[in-house]
Amino acid sequence: MARRPQVLSLRSSDQVADNGVLPTPAEQQQFGRTIVKLPNTIHNDMWDGATTAQKQEMRD
Repeated sequence: MARRPQVLSLRSSDQVADNGVLPTPAEQQQFGRTIVKLPNTIHNDMWDGATTAQKQEMRD
């Protein structure tokens, strides 16, 4: 188990997180977190049935 795991959050283009759920830019830096926005992928497409382009966007 990692003492300080790196956290990556993929965010769909159509769902906004509630206030306070995502770390601020300063908190991201402090705790080694990264938030990636997926402009071409909606929440319901974030699964194995996504298009090839959407899957590539999530992998990238």
